[in-house]
Amino acid sequence: MFGLSSYSTETSTSSSTPGYIPSTISNDGSAVFVGLGAYYLVPFNNSLIMYVGPKFGLSFLSSSSEQPYYGGPYPSTNTRDLLKTKETDFIVGAGFGAEYFPFAQFSVGGEFQFNYTSFGNPDRTRTITPPPSPPPTSTTSERKQHLWNTDALFFVRWYFVQTSN
Repeated sequence: MFGLSSYSTETSTSSSTPGYIPSTISNDGSAVFVGLGAYYLVPFNNSLIMYVGPKFGLSFLSSSSEQPYYGGPYPSTNTRDLLKTKETDFIVGAGFGAEYFPFAQFSVGGEFQFNYTSFGNPDRTRTITPPPSPPPTSTTSERKQHLWNTDALFFVRWYFVQTSN
């Protein structure tokens, strides 16, 4: 199993108000999922196969957010605040599904999954450029978080290569 998603946003604000300093805020992030499942096949006949089994996976998350530094009395157009976050999550689950073959190279099916996710402790790095005086204090935190969830999916498959039984 493999999955990839990413996002990117940029917001610029300005105003006709005297003394207003225009600002730009940008956010970027990505998530990569890799996993492995081992399913036991239960063939009922030539047209219907059911399966059940465990799956394991890792999710690698990263994000960055950059904006003007607001630590002083007024924001500055030339001082930037960059926050980078990285996190690794562990997923374990079980799946149960069925696949029906109306003919040999085409199938429809569905799957139900029950999953547990243990979220990793995020590693955050904050950089202010140029560094303010006095420098910001460092903060350390530890997060303990998990998720129990279910997933259901329906699929249609067309097989290009047919194997003989």
